[in-house]
Amino acid sequence: MTPAVNAQEADYNYTNIPPAKDIYTHSWRDNWYIQLGAGAQMPIFEKNGDASNFQMKKTTALYEAGVGHWFSPYFGFRFRGQGGAMHWENSNQWHKGKYANLNLEITWDMFNSLCGVNDHRVFSIIPYLGVGGSYAWDYSVAGNILDNDGKVMEHQGVVNTNLGLQFRFRCSKRVDLYVDARLTGTADNINNIAWKTGLDPIFSMTGGLQINLGKEGRHVTKYTPFDCMGATTSTAASTNFAATWQTLRLSSALHKHNSHAQRLQNQQLLLKPQILSTQLSASNSTLQRFLQTTKLHSTT
Repeated sequence: MTPAVNAQEADYNYTNIPPAKDIYTHSWRDNWYIQLGAGAQMPIFEKNGDASNFQMKKTTALYEAGVGHWFSPYFGFRFRGQGGAMHWENSNQWHKGKYANLNLEITWDMFNSLCGVNDHRVFSIIPYLGVGGSYAWDYSVAGNILDNDGKVMEHQGVVNTNLGLQFRFRCSKRVDLYVDARLTGTADNINNIAWKTGLDPIFSMTGGLQINLGKEGRHVTKYTPFDCMGATTSTAASTNFAATWQTLRLSSALHKHNSHAQRLQNQQLLLKPQILSTQLSASNSTLQRFLQTTKLHSTT
């Protein structure tokens, strides 16, 4: 007899399995982009007396270009270069110079990480952290750093770090607008003047256009696999029931097999006397014919 647990078995097979985590993937060729932008920068170093480091007259134009890639919906990287003029004041004297940098930055899509992945989100905030190098030259006033020959140096190359926030606005799958706020920390000698402060910071604000490369623009592919581990962990009771159910099924099948075998054996036992009776009747008929034939020969 088959146990009446079909409804419970169906419930185990389809409803007790927990949902698996979504997985997002894309080809390495996808989700590349280029950025072109411009803005302003302000060196936050060198001042006269008690004057503030934040002075609008130190603000100069800044231009930038970059190329980046999202290797997941959450994290990516970007190579970005910036360049422009620098203005600062020291010892009651106005200084100028030219400046450029190149950085490798790790980017984090904060909204995708905290609010769920959404390719069509209109507004996103992207913090980033980077490291790179800066180069300055064409100083208008000689500094106080000397080379190995005792001459005042005319250019400086230093290591810098940077961090910032990018605010991205989606226009279409291929075009985004962005606004970027960034703080760059360079070595003290970037302006060819060193006072052993260790760090000369530069604050910048830029905005521009981001072009998402490829036919699909910025996108990911989503799929949800069967979570075997989750099903095993969270449905232990259902798993035990399934094992019991399988045991019952095997027991029932074995019982049916034994019953069928017994019936066959009984049929064979029932058939044996019939076969013997048939064989005996056949033998008696043969004996009678033989006796009749023998009697006729004797009479003759």
